[in-house]
Amino acid sequence: MDNNCDKDRDSEHISCWTHFYIRSVGEYSSDKGYVSKKEDTFDPDELTELLGIKPRNAWKYGDHVELSSNPNRCHMNSGWFSERVYEPPVDRFEHFDTIIQNLISHEKELIEFKKTHNVYYEIEMCIYEGSCSDILLESDVLAFCSRAGIEIRFNTVLLTYDPEEDT
Repeated sequence: MDNNCDKDRDSEHISCWTHFYIRSVGEYSSDKGYVSKKEDTFDPDELTELLGIKPRNAWKYGDHVELSSNPNRCHMNSGWFSERVYEPPVDRFEHFDTIIQNLISHEKELIEFKKTHNVYYEIEMCIYEGSCSDILLESDVLAFCSRAGIEIRFNTVLLTYDPEEDT
């Protein structure tokens, strides 16, 4: 098993990806998934306008879940997801810098949005099986995340990358 993210890897092989997301605060339910109180949700269009960043995916509480086998299934929370940063082409050590560069000029807006809406912020890095042995978070990334109230998650999905999942 390869324990590093080699640059020589086949371009179809994704070692890891990272994204920033915002969700209305809620709890997981075994039968409904992630559920927020309707009064705790937000309009993702408001956030898109505030940040000036087009999301990869966004929904409001009550919107239809597009990829569900149940035609009546609706989102029970609000969510806003940034574009993903992939390795390759971006080295995993630069993933957080790339995400933060898009957000840093909006630090005050992010802090204010969190004060006025019941949301949480997270940067998630999904690491595929055997692809990465280490990750470094520099102090400026940690400082920004701390100030803006952004949580950091490392998700070791133990899967191989399937390009079809991005559609």
